[in-house]
Amino acid sequence: MSKVYANWNITLDTECPECEECFDLIEQDDDFWTDAKHSACEHDTPSSQNVDVECPQCGHQFKVDFCY
Repeated sequence: MSKVYANWNITLDTECPECEECFDLIEQDDDFWTDAKHSACEHDTPSSQNVDVECPQCGHQFKVDFCY
C-alpha cells in the first residue's frame, strides 16, 4: 500500500489599510523563504514586528506585525 500524504499550506494574510485589499505576504514575495528572515509561525520577535509591506493592488506601503 502506498503512503498517503497531507500537505501543510501556510499563508500570512493581511489587509491593506488604504484600499482594504486582502493578500498573502508569502505569495506576494517570491523570496519570502529564501532570505530566511522569518520562520514559519513566527510571532512577537524582533524580525516579525514592524515588517515593511507593499500592497500589490494600490502600492501603499505600511508595516505589519506577524501573529500566530
